[in-house]
Amino acid sequence: MYFCNMNRILLEVISLTYSNSMSGAYALILGNKNDDRRIPIIIGSSEAQSIALALEGVENKRPLTHDIFKTFADSFNINISEVVINRFHEGLFFAELHCGKDNEDSIIDIRPSDAIAIALRVKCPIYTTFDVMDEVGIILD
Repeated sequence: MYFCNMNRILLEVISLTYSNSMSGAYALILGNKNDDRRIPIIIGSSEAQSIALALEGVENKRPLTHDIFKTFADSFNINISEVVINRFHEGLFFAELHCGKDNEDSIIDIRPSDAIAIALRVKCPIYTTFDVMDEVGIILD
């Protein structure tokens, strides 16, 4: 499986913090080591919990939804190759989950928070496009 597109930026999770702007929400900050701009995404508390557990390498006594997704993919030999945050429209981010099995590739529409929670578990890269970074990338203090 090979999805090649040089028009994108490799991202990493910079931080995950409680959102001051929305009650009960969290701010997921993504960025690239070679760029001062950051992509802030407001996510829900359950997705924040799932991402935080994956970042810390903590295993739950019972699997969360994203753990089940990983187990399902592993059980059926589905390779999750990458996540791409590919669009920002009317205040919402959109993402794709790139996966494949038996030399057949698929791209699945997915919420960025879910995509990142899965990517952290399967250890696949997270990308965005230059267009998205240009549109929403901000420099934080």
